Amino acid sequence: MTLRIRRIDHARDFVALEPIWSRLTNETGQPSPFLSYDWFWCCWHGVVPQRHPEILVVEDGDTPVAIIPLMHWRARLYGLPIRYISFLEWPDCPIAGLVIPGQSRPVVELFLDYLTGRSDWDIARLQKLLATSPTLEAFEHILPGRLSWRRESHPAYPCVAIDGDWERFCTTMNKSSADTYQHIHTTLQRAGELSTRRASPSSISKAPSSRRRLRS
Repeated sequence: MTLRIRRIDHARDFVALEPIWSRLTNETGQPSPFLSYDWFWCCWHGVVPQRHPEILVVEDGDTPVAIIPLMHWRARLYGLPIRYISFLEWPDCPIAGLVIPGQSRPVVELFLDYLTGRSDWDIARLQKLLATSPTLEAFEHILPGRLSWRRESHPAYPCVAIDGDWERFCTTMNKSSADTYQHIHTTLQRAGELSTRRASPSSISKAPSSRRRLRS
C-alpha cells in the first residue's frame, strides 16, 4: 500500500467528491449524518469567510481510501497571533468526523507526517473525536515522541430518555426549559407554515449561477 494525500481547497472540486464520499461513507458502516457529504458541504459553506476549509483525500495509487476534512484560521492567544488548523465542523455539532473505512493507523501516520511538513499552522486542534473511535486510539498511540500534544478536554453529551410522547415530556420540564421551549414554539408559529425539503448539493451546484452562492 502506497498512500498519498491530495488537497482540495476549491468549492468546485469539493462538489466533484460527492460520489467518492458516499462510497467511502458506506464502506465505514457508520450511518451517522455527521460523516456524510451533505453535512460537510454545509460545514464548508458555513465556516467561510471567517475560516478556510480544505479536504484531504487519501489515495492508494489512484483510488481514494479516506477523507480528512479540515479548516484553518487566524486568532489571538494571550495576545499573540496564532494560525490554527482543525477538523472541519460546525460549532454545535457534538462530533467531528474523518471518513476512514479501513485501518486508521496508516491514515493517521500519513496525516501527521503531512501536518509536520506544512509550515502554515502553529496549533492543530484535533477535536471532538469519539472516545471509542479507533482514529482517536491511533492518534494517541502515534503522537507521543512525534509532536508536542495534550488532551485539551473531554466533553460529554447526555442522552435524555423520554417517557411517553413529546407533549407529555414537555409537562415535566422545569420552568426555565418550559419557557425556552414555549418561546421557540411561539416564534415558529408566527413564522407561518413551515416545511422541509432535502436538496442534493449536486443539484444545487447545477442551478443557474444567479440562484446559488458557491464560495471557493
